[in-house]
Amino acid sequence: LYGAGDAGTIFTDLCRREGKDIKCFLASDGQPLPNETPYGIPAYNIGSCPYDLSTASVLITISSRYKKLPDFVKIVNEHGTKHVMQMSNELFHAGIGELI
Repeated sequence: LYGAGDAGTIFTDLCRREGKDIKCFLASDGQPLPNETPYGIPAYNIGSCPYDLSTASVLITISSRYKKLPDFVKIVNEHGTKHVMQMSNELFHAGIGELI
């Protein structure tokens, strides 16, 4: 997951309920990493991620309302990821409704 904020936390919770495995959270190089992440899942700056991103699927869990979202898609693509998805606002809000 690219982004360990509120949306990343919500999506992680939904995935765990469905038995899906999240390997790590990603952040842009140079960005501070969170001290704590949901369920202790590791967080890495994208340039130091130990996983082969060319075979990974990355979900960007940053609101589509965020103006720099295209920059994040570009960053993930530049690191070789062919399967990049963006979390829709509908999914984000559905997740909030599910957790309330």
